[in-house]
Amino acid sequence: MRNYFDFDGGVDNNVPPPPDGSYKVIAEAQDDVGPAGQPFGRSTISEGDCPTLELSAQAGSGGTVYWNTLPYKTAI
Repeated sequence: MRNYFDFDGGVDNNVPPPPDGSYKVIAEAQDDVGPAGQPFGRSTISEGDCPTLELSAQAGSGGTVYWNTLPYKTAI
């Protein structure tokens, strides 16, 4: 079974993201009958910083941009 985890670095909670650099990533897994496993790897953040976005209607279109939020859905 695959499981995906989306880490936003805290920016969704108004927390500054971690600085650029190389990080050790550890995933701990355990089932009801076996011992826990801790595979690890490395992940690199480059050009991190906080995401910014501006949405605007096409110039001269007279259009309006509507914004709506949706609940987070885990990727399958």
